[in-house]
Amino acid sequence: MAEQTEREKVPVEAVRSFEHVEGIPLDVIGELLARAGVPAELQNAFWQEVAAKEYKKITGKVIQIETTSGASERVLIVAPNGDFEYFYYGGEGPLDLNDAQFDTLKLAADGGRTVTVSYQWEPDPRPYYAGTKPVNSVAVWF
Repeated sequence: MAEQTEREKVPVEAVRSFEHVEGIPLDVIGELLARAGVPAELQNAFWQEVAAKEYKKITGKVIQIETTSGASERVLIVAPNGDFEYFYYGGEGPLDLNDAQFDTLKLAADGGRTVTVSYQWEPDPRPYYAGTKPVNSVAVWF
């Protein structure tokens, strides 16, 4: 990342990844880091990590909940346009869903409701591993 001025700026890559996310604006986070006296190298490392994550959203129906070999649950959501995404809960691997989110998706599946899941895509540096998708929110549409 190029050297920045005395007050660190939010890199364009991070802004592009999170421009549609509700919450604290990234420039406010940058200002807080600068005021806290966080060294420039640590700020740069933080923003590189933020830029590597992608914020995504899928709206569709819970089509399947299955138990996988690691005693984890795998939830399949399919959008009307044919896009689909799997989310994992429980077991030994990394978790995408917490208890409340998983329970909400189970209830939505039982009622045939449409859901919107907002998540972050975090690629795994190991070859042949997909990465994780920590879920930020689950909304059920009635």
